[in-house]
Amino acid sequence: MQALSRALGVECAQCHAADDWKRDDKQQFAFTTRMMKMTEGLSAGTLRDMGGLTCWTCHRGKLKPERMPRAGWQDRLAKWPEALK
Repeated sequence: MQALSRALGVECAQCHAADDWKRDDKQQFAFTTRMMKMTEGLSAGTLRDMGGLTCWTCHRGKLKPERMPRAGWQDRLAKWPEALK
């Protein structure tokens, strides 16, 4: 979790309730959980040839990541179906 905090540039209380760290009812907690599943899926699929994906890959210490240039995604998506064959 410390690596996640550094990658996003946030404190633990961004996602967790400060009075009960085990609670998972904050909207940010649910969103982060979905993002972690997304990075796992991309690392195992479309972006596996890049050596995996982490929160840092996109966020670089910022809560809101910069967008990947459209040409970069279009190139990857054009090649992706071939990798499934």
